[in-house]
Amino acid sequence: MAMPRLVLALTVLSVVFTILLVARVRGERVFFMDLGRPLEASDRSGARRVQGITVASGVVGVLAALAGPIGWATALATLMPFVSVTALLVEVTRVVRSASQAPNAPRFRVPLSARPPVSAYVSLPLQIAHLALLVLTPAAFWLIRSELPASVPLHFDAAGRANRWGSADELWVLGGVMLFVYSLLWVIVRATAGERWALPEKNAEAYAKASRRRRELLVRMVECLLFSVNACMALSWLAVAYGSLPGNQGVLGLGITLSIVVSSLGTLGSIAFFLSPLSEVQDELTKLGGVALGTRPDGWRLRGMIYYAPDDPALWIPKRYGIGQTLNFARPGAWIFLGFTLLVPIGIAVVASVLAAR
Repeated sequence: MAMPRLVLALTVLSVVFTILLVARVRGERVFFMDLGRPLEASDRSGARRVQGITVASGVVGVLAALAGPIGWATALATLMPFVSVTALLVEVTRVVRSASQAPNAPRFRVPLSARPPVSAYVSLPLQIAHLALLVLTPAAFWLIRSELPASVPLHFDAAGRANRWGSADELWVLGGVMLFVYSLLWVIVRATAGERWALPEKNAEAYAKASRRRRELLVRMVECLLFSVNACMALSWLAVAYGSLPGNQGVLGLGITLSIVVSSLGTLGSIAFFLSPLSEVQDELTKLGGVALGTRPDGWRLRGMIYYAPDDPALWIPKRYGIGQTLNFARPGAWIFLGFTLLVPIGIAVVASVLAAR
């Protein structure tokens, strides 16, 4: 009973920590966004509302997870993070709609120079570690596959009890998920590296240096985040496999708990470590010419939340507000990418269902 309660509490705390990190005022930025105008009292009170709702819902979720009836605990621990995320989205939308529409130089008036290659951004040690995880995890499973019983636990209820059993071959689906996560990593890395390399007429050298630093930070954060996701998958996979061997009953609970801890710490640690330097470099780029330099002003829709510019050939462009990138939804590639991210997980789920029915 202790393991599922701990997992629920950690999940709630992860969401609380992340939202509290984002929902803060830092200088003239709120929610890590430069709105192009001085912050108003309503902006600061909005951030405080999000923080208050997050703390309150987090307390309810954690207390329910640790002490409430397991059914209610699961329901509340699942619902409370949605309350916090909804409050954050409402306030972010409100402040973006009130943002100042600072002018950005049209793409065709901004020099576009050669971009650094993808290899300039990725971390070789992290890539080696990730590839080792992808190779060694299925290899370790394959070594003991013949020793596993006919049925292994494949799903657990809120109390941590197995409520679905099936062939150990279904666990190979986790390998597919891990490959998808690694492929998604490289899609994001290539998109970040291939983002427009626009330079202003003034301070071009300083802007190029800051822009490259921003891309390096984005890539590194994504590498750390998705490595922690795959480490969680690998630990879960091996915990179920090795925990199903005779005499290894204690391995399952320990492995699943460890996988949740690794995922939570990896996610929170990555966000906590990279958001602050990302915010600093965003501020520097804003002063030098604007983060979204080179995008077409008439392409920004819904107060800068969506970019749709048919005459701009770029697929990935830096967000006008906040940290990261967005798609040019006028390009077919944007919809192909969205379809890829949606259909592959659905395909993996279908394969898992077919295996379960065998």
